[in-house]
This record gives sequence, structure tokens and C-alpha cells, in this order.
Amino acid sequence: MSSYILLSLAFTFLIFPRSYPLFLVVALGHLVQTLTHLPTGSNHNLLSLFVTIGIAAAYIQVAISERRLLVSPTKHFEVFVPLGRWVLLIMYFYGTLHKINTDFLNPASSCSVAFWHRYGFPDFIDGSPFVHSLTMYGTLVLEASIIAMLLSRRFRWWGVLLGICFHGFLAYQPDGWFRAFSTISIVLHSLFLPADSLTRFANGKFGRAMLDFFAPLGRRILYGIIALMAWSAAWLYLPRPIEWTVIMAIIVLFVFAYCREPSKQAAPIGPWLRSPSVVINVLAVAFFINGMSPYVGFKTGQTLAMFSNLVTEGERSNHLFMPKVPLFDYQSRIATISETDHPILAHWKDSGFQLVEFQLLDYIERSPDSTVIYEVDGQQFMHSPEQPLAVLADLSPRWFRNFMVFTPITPTSPHPCDDL
Repeated sequence: MSSYILLSLAFTFLIFPRSYPLFLVVALGHLVQTLTHLPTGSNHNLLSLFVTIGIAAAYIQVAISERRLLVSPTKHFEVFVPLGRWVLLIMYFYGTLHKINTDFLNPASSCSVAFWHRYGFPDFIDGSPFVHSLTMYGTLVLEASIIAMLLSRRFRWWGVLLGICFHGFLAYQPDGWFRAFSTISIVLHSLFLPADSLTRFANGKFGRAMLDFFAPLGRRILYGIIALMAWSAAWLYLPRPIEWTVIMAIIVLFVFAYCREPSKQAAPIGPWLRSPSVVINVLAVAFFINGMSPYVGFKTGQTLAMFSNLVTEGERSNHLFMPKVPLFDYQSRIATISETDHPILAHWKDSGFQLVEFQLLDYIERSPDSTVIYEVDGQQFMHSPEQPLAVLADLSPRWFRNFMVFTPITPTSPHPCDDL
């Protein structure tokens, strides 16, 4: 029910888009909801978590400096927005880096090829070896190119447009489950647009015509209609492909028509990536360090390694050049489940997956009434309500384990795409 309350507040914000207090309530509500849903392996929740923490941290700093609760929205935005830009750049960086491995570049196992199959193209396209190579190497080139374009004054507009189109295309999956990630990614791209884009639209011929057309309805009625349509779409777990196409067409046309500016007028990237807040800059560094986790023996989930085929657990590593530096040993012990009545663990067992023992113990600690028998390096362990595992008493606190997510492991090689 809390999700629907938050959704209602978000769409109320559409009716009153200049209500800064309502924006703060929605942002804080989203942060609380994200924290209460931990642990989760979703990368779009990771993006949401850092963005909403950044919004909250920036507000607190500005409120302290201005000594009032209702702070300047412009100042708040200036303090926060460098984090949003860093989040997008780091997402693309690791989205490229993690994929440079033998299994992603193998058509028989690559997530890019598996992802491509889901679109349902004709056989001569879907099964073409050339197209398979294009999806693998093209993905790497495309994501790396978007980073370079966003950092360039001359090509930044092209980077925004290309990134939005890329994530818009990714969302055309048959079940639509990628659209949450695409949506937040598109929003982050907007942070690289010129600040006067909306003013250009309002002063342009088409913008003035639209405002004149809808003026008789009144802004509140118009926003109300938009909010009602958006609420209906969200309630029914939309947008479907047709609605998504309309949304993407509007966004792309707006960026194409009103957001381009001469490279000499574009802001240099340096000041855009530096926040006056030390906390915001530290969050950006933390987000970068988080993405490096697989290579240092820390966690493997929520590390921006989605659809990458990356393997770093145990003694294995399929990356072409990134070394494993075992600063931590959370990935060292791999568990094979033999028997269990735990529904989630039973699913992983029946699907042929192994789990990092740290993750398995977390499941057991949260469901102590379950029975689990598993093996690690040939040694068998058993947990039951009558005979609980002694190691559970030494587990890290839950708040820490909420951020320690590990992806299930396929023991075969090449490593298939476990994200689909």
C-alpha cells in the first residue's frame, strides 16, 4: 500500500510541479521505500538509492547553510546535480568494463545475444552471426562512446540523444521489466541538458501554440488529466509498447528540437561534476568504489554488472584484463545446495545454481525455521530449527547484509546469461 501512496504523491506533483515541499516529500518517501525493500539485487534500485540519498544530503547541507527548512530549490539543485551526472557516467563506465570478458564476447553465452533474442525479430536477423557480433561489440562501443560524448562540450547533445534512444530501445522487452531501469537512466541523461531547454520550448513557435491551445483548460485541469493518465498507466503496470513509444517520441523530439546548443556555449564538464558539498562528492566516489566490488572479493550484486556475464566468484575470473585483488573473502566459498524446504533456495537448487555461502547464510538467518543441507569444498553442512548452524551467531548485522547482494552462480563454462 505504501507504494500506491508514494505513487499518488508523485502524480500529485505533476499537478503542482512548482511545489518544492511536495518534491521533497516524494524524494524522501522514495528513499524510505528503497531502504525498506533491501536487500535487493536490482541495479535500478541502486541508482535510486544513491540519487535519493544525494537529494536528501544536499537538502540538509543547504538547509543548514541557509538556516531555514524551505531552502532555495535552485541552490539545492546545484549542490545535488553533480552526483546525478556522476551516477550516469559511472553506470556507463562499469556497464562497459564488466562486459569485457570471454563469456560476454562468446555468442553462445553472451547476454547481448540472449537479450537480442527476446525481441522476436525474424530468423534471418535474430540468428545472424554478424548481428550477434554486432550486438556484443556494438554494445561496448556504444556505451563507451556515450561516456566520451557526455564529457565533450561539442558532442554532449549527441551523447544525451544517443543515450536516451539506447535506453528507450532496451525497454522494448516483451514483459517490459527493463523499463524501470530505462526510465531512471533517461532522467539522469536530462541532467546533461542545457538549463534553459524548457524556456526555449515555451518561447518557441510550437511551444507557444501548445500553451495557447491548452490555456482555456487551465493548467490545473491539464496537469490533472496528465496525472490521471499516468496514474492509470502505473496502476495497470503500463506503459505497454504503444504508450512507451509515445513517451519516447515526445522525449526524443524535445531533446532534438530544443536542447541543442553551440559547443562554445556549452558548459565545461569540470564544474558540472564538482559539487560544493563534500558529502555529495564522497557519495560519487562511493558509487564508483561500489562498482569495483567484484574484483576485490566483495559483493557481486548491485555492482552495475547486469547482463555482463561477469564471473569473479571462487577461484574463477573470466575478465580479459582486470585482476582479482582479494581484499575481502566474501566470494571465496561457493555453496551447492543439496536439500531444502526454503522456497527461494529450492528454486536456485532446482535451477542448477550455486550460491556464495555468505548469501546462503543470510537467507538461512532470515528464515531460521527452514531446513537446508549444502556443501562447500566437499564438506557438508546442515541447518534445521532443531540444530541451527553455529556460524549464524557470527554473521554480520542485517543492516550490513542488506547491502551485500550476490548473484547466483552457474557452475558451467562458458558462463551463460543468468540475468534473463
